[in-house]
Amino acid sequence: IFEYSEEVLRDAMKNFKSPYGEVAAWDEKVPYDACECVNDDGTEEKHMPCVVRSVVLVRTIYTAAEAQRRADEESLLEGHFQTMESNIQKWCSKSAGMKSLHAECLMRTKSAKSSLEVARKKLQELETKDAEHARDVLKNALQRKKDFEDGKAKAFHKLESAEQAVQIVKEAEAAVEEVKASIDAEKERIKAFKKRTKMTRSEKEDDALRDIRKKYCFKLYESVYRYGRERAKQKGWRRPWDGPDGEAFVKYQNEGREEGNLLKRLAGEGGALP
Repeated sequence: IFEYSEEVLRDAMKNFKSPYGEVAAWDEKVPYDACECVNDDGTEEKHMPCVVRSVVLVRTIYTAAEAQRRADEESLLEGHFQTMESNIQKWCSKSAGMKSLHAECLMRTKSAKSSLEVARKKLQELETKDAEHARDVLKNALQRKKDFEDGKAKAFHKLESAEQAVQIVKEAEAAVEEVKASIDAEKERIKAFKKRTKMTRSEKEDDALRDIRKKYCFKLYESVYRYGRERAKQKGWRRPWDGPDGEAFVKYQNEGREEGNLLKRLAGEGGALP
């Protein structure tokens, strides 16, 4: 008969290890935002932060088999990435690859110049029309608030309370700040487009190759993960490394179940689907 006790629990937490090491820590000093401490007379302490000795556990404990499957998957990805890198280099050294890369760089330069013009027009509109409108709204809100505080008739300010007066000013100020943020963001976009138009041919080619690598790395990653997810789904395995604590895999499984449930509801009482 297994006898559960605090001593046994302490021993398990101290000595049990997953493939990645210890899974628990006993009697750790942990800071908390909330404080429930009280004095001897019952009054609250209000420690900020409140440091309490606690038991700390990892959220997900891997089995040896799961750790091995994760290592195998990462090894498979690494092998595919290396092969992809080699193939890209070979493609770049051939005539067809060099022509395609050159054409891509020309297209990107043209696109950057076009985007730069669009961004400049948008910035001009933000700095004139939008900024002016936001300032007018704020000026109007401040005047309405002043009229309310001066005790003028409601026809002048159309406000019901002091809180409403404060609120309309806050909203108007937020609108002004929003336009300022949009202006700053557009200036950054213009700066980035200018930088792209001034890049050397070598820099453009390096930039295009980086994007090619990202594109095909993602495709390989997606393909390997899809295979691993389907295999785990069929065998009833967990995938704790797939998203934070396996959340991405759980979502993937639920999506399949939701689709299956929808088909069953659509089929109704007509029997099994073909």
